[in-house]
Amino acid sequence: MKPIQFLMAIPVLMVACTSKPKQPAESSSTTTLDSTVTVSKTEAMPKRQTSAEWLIVPGKSVGKVTLNQNADSVMTTLGQPDLTDGAMGSSMLTWLGKNGDSTSRVSVFTQRDMGGPDESVSRVKQIRVTSLQFKTAEGIGAGAMFSDIDSRYSVKAVDKYKQLKVYDDLQHGIAFDIDSLTSRCVAISVHAPFDRKAAHINLR
Repeated sequence: MKPIQFLMAIPVLMVACTSKPKQPAESSSTTTLDSTVTVSKTEAMPKRQTSAEWLIVPGKSVGKVTLNQNADSVMTTLGQPDLTDGAMGSSMLTWLGKNGDSTSRVSVFTQRDMGGPDESVSRVKQIRVTSLQFKTAEGIGAGAMFSDIDSRYSVKAVDKYKQLKVYDDLQHGIAFDIDSLTSRCVAISVHAPFDRKAAHINLR
């Protein structure tokens, strides 16, 4: 090798020797809590900004669904729900994930103001999601550790269902279902701020 060629090769060899190999991505193994909830074990929170379609806004909205929205307009936006249940002026509408994935749900509780001026209109009172794609502006979503949630919201334990504990930030209108075994969030619910009645509606 000629001297000039040898000198040009040195930087390339130095870069090759000092570059760190890429670490393999952590596997996203899952733990199934029951027939409706699956939680990712991946620790890292996504750094990219959540798009409006997947954004959780405490006390206001989840994705394209807004509190106090007419239920008919919700169905116009999301299509017909996969599951419905209703009685006495109230109803729960549930949309499943792709190909009927029951572990990824959007559940919407609607209610009529019986005797009120718009009694005929059913309005959204609570929205609950289990999909890992929905996140708050801070990056909090299903799969987050309770310690991260507790550091950002003033949550208090308000209920318990089997191995799930429900923590609610009543002031901001957001609640978190936490798996008591793993301390991970498995679902997030949004309701109107200081609306204790809506906060305790069971969409599980």
